[in-house]
Amino acid sequence: MSQIVPLTPKRAALPNPADRPAATEVVRKLGELQSCGYRIYPVSTLQVLHCDPLIPGADRELNQLIEDFDVVTSGTYRSLRPGGRLVSQGPVVRHGKLETPGNRKTWNRGGVAVLEDGTVVVDRMEGGTLREIQHRFGQPNNPVIQFLGGGAVMVENGQKIQSTDVHGRQEFQRRQGSGLNAPEMGKDNHVTIGIRNGMCVVATAMNRSGHQICNDMARAGFSIALKFERGSGFFLCDDEWIYRGQNPTGLGIQLAR
Repeated sequence: MSQIVPLTPKRAALPNPADRPAATEVVRKLGELQSCGYRIYPVSTLQVLHCDPLIPGADRELNQLIEDFDVVTSGTYRSLRPGGRLVSQGPVVRHGKLETPGNRKTWNRGGVAVLEDGTVVVDRMEGGTLREIQHRFGQPNNPVIQFLGGGAVMVENGQKIQSTDVHGRQEFQRRQGSGLNAPEMGKDNHVTIGIRNGMCVVATAMNRSGHQICNDMARAGFSIALKFERGSGFFLCDDEWIYRGQNPTGLGIQLAR
């Protein structure tokens, strides 16, 4: 069982906004990413959205939530159940309760948690039960109340991840390609989320591959970065663009100003 460890800027947004970099400065310093096709969203707060209609109290579909947030993106990878129902591949926690454990093969991938005090934590998972999520991402008297797991770890401890890790530990394995050559890593539009100097940043990587995202996010100074959905599951709505991908999970983002 993993132990609760102190939060650091390497894996968590600093809880006091006054201690974080200014959002405008973050955007300015990530200009190189923007020039490569990324859209940059410094996060003030975020909410995990779970739109599976069979979940009690499910959110409305992502495209019906765009008036509630500054930005809405798709979340973790999805799979298709018989009858055409889209379900989350990764674990989802809302209101402090595990709503779905997801697929066990995602339990050593990455996740994003929101703690009771609003702190956002991004890190690699070590199991998908509620107890394991709380041990890995929570803090004493500051538990995880929202969680979205199953994203591909692309940068860890400031270093780009190796394809062997993506293939083996993270289990991105297909006959037509595995690791950073898996179908999920193809050149496409992807959602990424990470921590950079104590600021949580969501970035949409437009027309980038998994190999490129690893290099881009490490070079941009992210200490931890995950990649979520792509392709037909990619959803994005901001003040300029809307991409109407199908996905049962997402992130509702209030931007840092």
